[in-house]
Amino acid sequence: LRLAAGVALLAGGARPARALLPDDEDEELVAKAIANRKAKIERERQVMANFARSEGVNNATDNADLMDENAVQTAVTSLYKAGSALEAGDLSAAQASLKGDWAAADTISRLSVSAAQKTAADTWVTSAPVLAGAGSIGEAKAAYVKSVSALESWCKLTGYDKVVQGL
Repeated sequence: LRLAAGVALLAGGARPARALLPDDEDEELVAKAIANRKAKIERERQVMANFARSEGVNNATDNADLMDENAVQTAVTSLYKAGSALEAGDLSAAQASLKGDWAAADTISRLSVSAAQKTAADTWVTSAPVLAGAGSIGEAKAAYVKSVSALESWCKLTGYDKVVQGL
């Protein structure tokens, strides 16, 4: 029986094996596959992090998580300062507290996994600059309320409300 199988192979009875592998010479396809895989890994990491936060677990030993928490805390603190200035009627001080390069906008967008989180993040990311560029106290207060509501909603949806101070 073994002899018959060996003869069949030698006689050309077996077909050549063809693997279903992506064309590794197509650089665009390989780059797209790598980017898709990285995005999937990041989404999975965020889902796990959000679940851990929702269960009350805070892994502050991880530098990335600590940096994320610091960025979100900076946003909350800046909004607090802006709100205090608006309450005092000082538009320029409110706007000054919101100027600068905020890592929070990128962090909040990156950490948003669900549709609700993304909506709250988008609302905050678009309303904070309106507040910073407001032309009147009334316009600034309206943008402030929208911005604070969006950030507070986002923090509750992601579990950052248990980590961030001042909400």
